[in-house]
Amino acid sequence: MKLGPSGTGYAVAEKTVTASFEISKLIAKFKKAHTIGESLIKPCMLKAVEELLGQEAQKKICEIPPPKDTVKSIIQKMSNDIEERIIDKIECSPYFALQCDESTDV
Repeated sequence: MKLGPSGTGYAVAEKTVTASFEISKLIAKFKKAHTIGESLIKPCMLKAVEELLGQEAQKKICEIPPPKDTVKSIIQKMSNDIEERIIDKIECSPYFALQCDESTDV
């Protein structure tokens, strides 16, 4: 890992993890297979960056963790965060309603 401006690799690592997180969010948002990140998105990014910015920038893209390795865990973390927020709101509220669908359709 390369050293960041502060003399540590932390800044670089944080940016690559953030990039992987953002890619994973888009994959989840568009309801695509978790493997699409490594099979399509990352190769496209590598080609585009190589053409536009050169091989140095391409090396930085290669440092991004493969999305397929992180998508499932990131989706789980986002899901847990949403669940915790909803539970907090319910616990703080004096009243709440629950609406259920009576449909028997599977």
